[in-house]
Order: sequence, then C-alpha cells, then structure tokens
Amino acid sequence: MTRIDERVSTHVYKVKRISKEEMESIAGVCVYDQPPFCNAACPLKLDVKAMLKAAAENDFKKAFKIYESIAPFPLILSAGCGAPCEEKCRLCELGDGIAIGDIERAVALSGGAWEKRSIFRVRKKKKAAVFGSGLFALLLAGELEKKGYPVTAICGEADEEEYLRVAAGFLREDDFYTELKRLRGKDIAFEFNAEMTRELFEEKRGGFDVLCASEKAALDIFPGAVRDEGIMLMESEGLLTGGGETVLEAALGARKAALTADRLAQGIDPRSARGEEGPVTSRLYTNPDLARGLIRIKGCESGYTREQAAEEAGRCMQCHCDECLRGCAYLRRFNKHPGLLSREIYNNTQIIMGDHPLNRAMNACALCGQCTVTCPHGFDMAHVCRTARENMVDTDKMPLAAHEFALLDMLFSNGEAYLCRKQPGHSHCRYVFFPGCQAAAIAPEAVIAAYEDLCTRLKGGVALMLGCCGAIAHWAGRGEMYG
Repeated sequence: MTRIDERVSTHVYKVKRISKEEMESIAGVCVYDQPPFCNAACPLKLDVKAMLKAAAENDFKKAFKIYESIAPFPLILSAGCGAPCEEKCRLCELGDGIAIGDIERAVALSGGAWEKRSIFRVRKKKKAAVFGSGLFALLLAGELEKKGYPVTAICGEADEEEYLRVAAGFLREDDFYTELKRLRGKDIAFEFNAEMTRELFEEKRGGFDVLCASEKAALDIFPGAVRDEGIMLMESEGLLTGGGETVLEAALGARKAALTADRLAQGIDPRSARGEEGPVTSRLYTNPDLARGLIRIKGCESGYTREQAAEEAGRCMQCHCDECLRGCAYLRRFNKHPGLLSREIYNNTQIIMGDHPLNRAMNACALCGQCTVTCPHGFDMAHVCRTARENMVDTDKMPLAAHEFALLDMLFSNGEAYLCRKQPGHSHCRYVFFPGCQAAAIAPEAVIAAYEDLCTRLKGGVALMLGCCGAIAHWAGRGEMYG
C-alpha cells in the first residue's frame, strides 16, 4: 500500500498561496453583505431597514436613535426629505412600496423634546467656525458639533430664532420651536449681526482650525472662488463651503464637508479613503416570497400615528439573501454566509505557524455544488474549499487525520487485489465497465444487473473494473494521488 506522507515540518513551508485578489473576486460574488435597496438609495446612508424593523416592533426610541445618527436636526430632514428610498423598495415590483417618508416623519416626531447631552462629553481641541446662514450652514454646524468640535456660527442674523427661520422657515410652528430648542441645546456658540466680508474672515481665521461658510457667504468673502464638489473645499482659500437646492442636497453636502473637516483637522488627505458617498447600487437578491402585505396602510391627514407607522413598517420584507443557507446543511451548520466563510478559510490557509481554526469548516464541505445551484449569482463554495485543501496540502500544512481514513480506503480499493477481469469467453474486450468502488459496495445487485445488461447488448466484450475512481484524493486536495 502506498504511504501517505504527513506534513514534514512545522517551521518551513513551500510557497503556494491563493492570491488575495483572487479570493476577493470569489468572495465578491456573494451578495449577503450588499445593502438593501432602500439603504443603497439613501444619500445619507440611513439604515432604513433597521429603522423600519424597530418601528415595526413599536420601539420608536431605537428607531429615533437610528434616524438621529444621520440627522442633527431630525424634524428638518424629515420635513424636506424627498424619500428617494421609496421608489427603490422591492415591494414596488409586487404592489405598494413601503411609505418610508411617512414612517420617517413619525419616527422624527417620536423623539420629542431634545435633551442636552452629558456635560462629560469629550470635546475636540480644534475649533470650527461656520460663516453665514442657511440650510447648509445650519446642518454643517450640527454635523461638526456631533463630531465633537466646539463650533462658532458667525452670521448676520440677530438671534438663534432668526438664524433658524432663514434655514428652515418651511417647518410647521410646533416643529420649528422643537428644532429651535434642539439648536439652543447644542454646543454651538453664536456671533450675531456680523457682515460677511474678507476683513472679518481674515480677522477670525487665526482663532479657528476649521473654516466653513455657506455658499453665499463664501462668494461674498472670495468672489469667483471655485470649490471641489467632491470634498466641498475651496482649496486655495482653505474654506469648506456648499449649498443645495433641497434639504437632502444640503444634508449630503454638509456630511461631505464635515468629513473633509475631520480629515483636514487630522492632517489627512481629504480625498483618500472616503468610501462611497451618496446613493449607491445594490446587487442584493430578495426572495419575493417574503412579501407579507402589498397594500399601503392609510394614514391621517397630518401623517401616520405611531400605531399606523408600526403597522406600515411591519410590511417591510427586511430584504436579505440567504438562499444558500436555506439550501445547504453545511452553511447552516457553521451559520456563516459564503462570502464571510470563504474569507475566513482563505485566512486559515495563510497561517504559517499555530492553530488553523478553520480546518474543520474547510474539510466539512461535501463539494456537492448545492450552493452554486441555489445562489442567484452562482457562488461556488465547493471550489473555495477544494482549492483551500489543495493549498494546505501543497504547503505541507494539512494534518493527515482529516482525510487519512478515506485515503487508506481508496488505496485499499486500488491495491493489488482489486478486481479487473475480461468478460468470460473473450480474450480481448472493446469496452470496460467501471462503476467505481462505492457503487459495488453499496448496491452490488444493481452493479451486477448493469454489467449483465451491458454484456448482452454490447458486441466485442465488456471488461469489469471495480477499483476506486480516485475521487477521494481529489476531494482531499492530493493531486499527486489523484493524477
């Protein structure tokens, strides 16, 4: 019997690795981590799915926290948001999409009166100034304050109320005064009745580390200056600025400018590693069988009550893709989607010394291809596991115990005593019937019947070979034994 070599060393390995690019290409086929379509459509990256889930569970406190994370002034955003996420809802393909805008409004109202943050909140040492007024200036001041910068708003208005009127005069009166209370509770200092001139800007420049301005104020200070829309920065002037015709455009501009301010304050290139800003596309697959209700809940004239919002949010399918997990016992056993599991298995192959915790997962896959059939994008987990096994064997890192019993059985089945003979009465045979070792062991009656049938129908003789086909060596990643 052929000897199966155990790994030869724990210190020195041959070099044969799966490239990271190849693995990322493979793992990228999995859409489990793709954002739901509503999330992808939101330029502010609101986790709409999580907000709807919380609202459906009548947990409006949690829903409001999710919404507030992207909105320093929730009532302003909810009043002016055009809800681009609604038309991307998958339920639109089956019936009425979720009324996300109305739920958003109900969630924003559920926040009630704003409470001042703890006095022990850590503040940054660097200071920010926002020149001018308007929606962009207000939202940018809110974003910077949320990031921990001491903010000073320098404007031409007489007080906070007038400042807010200029920015959000479209609000209903009760909403306006709620947001005014929120504004006064934030760590934003004001310098009123200021004239936006170059002289004022130069006078104030030395006292602040981050300088920002509304679009109008920026052009008053630096007529003809041009900003980079990608980072909302007038580079030569060192001034962050922006505008926006809608609330959503102003909010997106403010978030981009706040990120640039953060980068500049830390001495980092504001263009590098910003991630995907604004709306994105999603490749997520959602099974339409998850749909629960196709007709939109009717609300009151003033919008949804909490109960109506919770009922409407309950129609959300909570878009996700788990087709492969539902169809594969192996993936359910390890409770991980293929994209994550394939990356972990790849990392497992890169470990040189120490434990390889993913060996069990790597060797447990039956290589049946069920995942490829059930996955809408054809993810091939079998290829990942088989390639990883081959890599572990070729780099002498695969412990023999994982496959020894099966390999010894294969070698026995192909030993000197395995059956291989001609059809009785024939000195030469034109055909060979090779059912493999397992068929003969599991269903010998079927093999006998099949062989007798072939001998009857085929002319020229049919030889019989009962050796192993070598699939075990292929599954174990031992190409030298399979070839």
